[in-house]
Amino acid sequence: MRKTRILTALILAALLLAGCGSKSEPAPAPTEAPTAAPTEAPTAEPTEAPTAAPTEAPTAAPTEAPTAAPTEAPTAAPTEAPTPTPTAESTATPTPKIDPPQVTKHPASVTVEEEGACQFEAGYVNAIWAVWHFVSPDGQTDITYEEIGQRFPTMKVENGMYSNMSLSSVPIGLNGWKVYCRYTNSAGYTNTNSAVITVTEKAPPYDFGLAGDYVESIGNRGTMSITGTAEKYSVYIRWPGSYNESAEWTFTGTFDFNGLLRYSDCVKKTTTYDEAGKGTSVTNYTNGTGTLTYSAAGETIKWVDNVENAGNGSTFMRSDTPIGPIGPGVSEWEDTSDITAAVSRSGLEFFVPPIPESLPEGFFLDTYSSRQDMVEARYSDNAGTRALVIRKSSGTGGDDLSGDYNTYSKTWDITLKGVTVHCKGDGNTVNVGLIDAGSGHFSIVCHAGQEGRGLTPDQINSLVNGMQ
Repeated sequence: MRKTRILTALILAALLLAGCGSKSEPAPAPTEAPTAAPTEAPTAEPTEAPTAAPTEAPTAAPTEAPTAAPTEAPTAAPTEAPTPTPTAESTATPTPKIDPPQVTKHPASVTVEEEGACQFEAGYVNAIWAVWHFVSPDGQTDITYEEIGQRFPTMKVENGMYSNMSLSSVPIGLNGWKVYCRYTNSAGYTNTNSAVITVTEKAPPYDFGLAGDYVESIGNRGTMSITGTAEKYSVYIRWPGSYNESAEWTFTGTFDFNGLLRYSDCVKKTTTYDEAGKGTSVTNYTNGTGTLTYSAAGETIKWVDNVENAGNGSTFMRSDTPIGPIGPGVSEWEDTSDITAAVSRSGLEFFVPPIPESLPEGFFLDTYSSRQDMVEARYSDNAGTRALVIRKSSGTGGDDLSGDYNTYSKTWDITLKGVTVHCKGDGNTVNVGLIDAGSGHFSIVCHAGQEGRGLTPDQINSLVNGMQ
């Protein structure tokens, strides 16, 4: 058994040496003597195998591997952090905070005469809608603008859902009530301060004896007829727009001891006439408001219309000649685009209106008009307002020629190339300029009654030079 193990070891050693190429011949067969084999195997042949083969294997390949292999652990390529999947809470757009409305203007308390009219105004920021409320004097009743009509059916409420509310035909029973405006949005509501309504008893009518006929003082085109008694006057105003069309206003009222009449029942119509004089009327509005103010000085009545500012606050003078029948040609003034025809109808020898280049910027000729001993040129501005009237007469001068009886803060004279112009206005601009030159009298009226909107001295000079 021992011999067999020794033999097997020798054979394996020989095979190993032959596979490495250190020897070309097989190893010798072992002897049978048990003492000879162990001695030869470790001393004779095994001494060459360890020194021949191991020296070449380690030096052939392993020397390059350590230098090629990286000495540091490779840095991992950076990767982006994965975007987290948004949750419902993180993706929802935050809802902006909405504040309740803010009040920027509170209504003011008013005092109104019975059956008169008044207005309330408020202001807000960040509101969606508005509603006016009425509160009883004892504070026990708070109702909306719609419900107040059930309490006072004769009163008219307008714009109850806007910041400007108006009342007309105010009854005495509304005295002491308060109003406020409630502004609302999705965050809630905010109320304005309350305004108190003080209603005074209607003053008894004052009899100035004003029944009669009146003519507008500037162009004598508009006419006013007052009928009835001081207890209740009926007023009719007619203003021709052209030879076949006129506007008409009718309303009622009484004058108080200050000479003031307030109305709230005005009906306006526009009437167009055909060649036979037959008129066709169209109603423009009803329940219009405005005032008439009587002045004993000069027997004048000033009309202010609140709906369309008709006439721009026109002044009417009492007329000794009754107004003729309603229809075309009521005014004795006759319009024409022919200056020669206008002068001929007036009976004057001549009238030379200003050349266009001498007119203030934005003014243009509207028409010529004439009556006995008087001729005029009327000019409008870009706003469509009759802004300038220039007249000539041989026998009439001063205010009777200009037709402007308004009171101005300043009167003064300027001299332009030997021509004296008597001026009325605010001291800087001229609303009325009166000129006496030889046998003729001239008047220049610009924006009658509106100080600060007149002509400059240079513009007056340009007009006067343009008429020569």
